[in-house]
Amino acid sequence: MRPRGLRRHRPPRRRGVRDDDGVDDRRHCEHDRRGADLELDLGEATGTGTSSTSTSETPTGTTAVTSTTTTTSVTSTTELSTGTTEPNFCDPQAVADTTAFTYVKKIDTGIPDKVLQASFYNGDADEVMIMSFSGKARRFTTDGTPKGEVFDVPAEALPQLDGATYDAKLQRGLLINQSCVLVEVDPVTLAVLEPPQQLGFGMSVCAGLALGLDDNLYIASYGTDELVVLSRDGLSEVRRVGMPVQVGLTGFDGIALIAGSENFW
Repeated sequence: MRPRGLRRHRPPRRRGVRDDDGVDDRRHCEHDRRGADLELDLGEATGTGTSSTSTSETPTGTTAVTSTTTTTSVTSTTELSTGTTEPNFCDPQAVADTTAFTYVKKIDTGIPDKVLQASFYNGDADEVMIMSFSGKARRFTTDGTPKGEVFDVPAEALPQLDGATYDAKLQRGLLINQSCVLVEVDPVTLAVLEPPQQLGFGMSVCAGLALGLDDNLYIASYGTDELVVLSRDGLSEVRRVGMPVQVGLTGFDGIALIAGSENFW
């Protein structure tokens, strides 16, 4: 099992940016830190690296876990800098970075599928959505208590769901499958809010999705061993990182923004 809590990509630190409504777009960054109290142990990669998308019923070349998940607590060691007291302002430099995870307990998700492949923390509702590769989902409190029954992921995000994240600005979930189709959904019901969007830019086997503090999409392209950064609307490429050469990581198979930080793991 590869270690977690490692910094995979560190974009430049940025001060809070306000748009025309005068509200900091990243006002949730300290609040979202609570999402780190429940993290999925993503396990080991199961493939050998391929540029084609699998059509099988089990994950191919992407990270998977069984339906028993692990909750963790957070260790923060970075010293805090002096932040502003301006209302609705969030300064990432004033939030301690998460540098390690400590085992707390296991929970039984009750999801019948054996492979859990995507999740996001809804900071506005203070709950976690956990989803399986084949399309089952369930909501949980951050201590692992189920909220409601198991239900279906929308067909638009299937087959082969393989990544998810939460957009705190728009208060919606983002799902991605291995065919690199992006679906924007209600974070509680998973009802589809926008037409599915086929992402391009030479990505292959999209195996992870995160939304950075810069409001860009960070996508793990497993088939090309790259981190591909796209604008939030998915229409333009910002940059791409060749993981084996630039980071020393092969089999790039998942990405998540560390809650309360500008770093990824």
